[in-house]
Amino acid sequence: MNHYLRLFTQQNAAVLLLLGFASGLPLALTAGTLQAWMTVENVDLKTIGFFH
Repeated sequence: MNHYLRLFTQQNAAVLLLLGFASGLPLALTAGTLQAWMTVENVDLKTIGFFH
């Protein structure tokens, strides 16, 4: 268990963790915004599911 915790203290692992988070953030923001916008515009739930 201590081996796994030590892995996250290494600089390379921390950079990869940060880059992985940053690469997924735009997708989460655009998907959430698109879903909210379609809900406000009274788009059918099935259509929202298709785009999501």
